[in-house]
Amino acid sequence: MRISAARVESALLAVAKLAGRTSGGRAERLAGRLHASLDYGQVDEILNEDPHAYLEAVGRYCAQIHAAAYQSYISYPIESALPA
Repeated sequence: MRISAARVESALLAVAKLAGRTSGGRAERLAGRLHASLDYGQVDEILNEDPHAYLEAVGRYCAQIHAAAYQSYISYPIESALPA
């Protein structure tokens, strides 16, 4: 999961760069947070708590990343893409 989260973060940053965004949007920030939490999370802490709940939380975070990416790059208002 950690490697996948890193790749999602990297891909979203690349898309943002191609879209001409200088700072990360919501999807990029969420992906960065997920990557960081997986990178620095302790396995023993996860196993001592409820692993099922932990995986559900990761799933919810992935859904938030998906929704933010969809909103930013798929279903954005046309006015935001037109030159001012």
